[in-house]
Amino acid sequence: MNEILVVTLAEPIGKQYRDELKRFFDDVITIDYMICSSSNIKAAYDYDLILISNYDLVNEIK
Repeated sequence: MNEILVVTLAEPIGKQYRDELKRFFDDVITIDYMICSSSNIKAAYDYDLILISNYDLVNEIK
């Protein structure tokens, strides 16, 4: 597992999760975030692990 994506509803939340995870994992894995929208959600499937900040986003990502 080399790449984690955090999917959130708002940019500040995504940045916060990303920064916290980077502090924990350092440079061992790549951590990105995205704001959930129908236009960019397909990019999420390029990651090894997707962390979703809000349960309401699960159906949208499925």
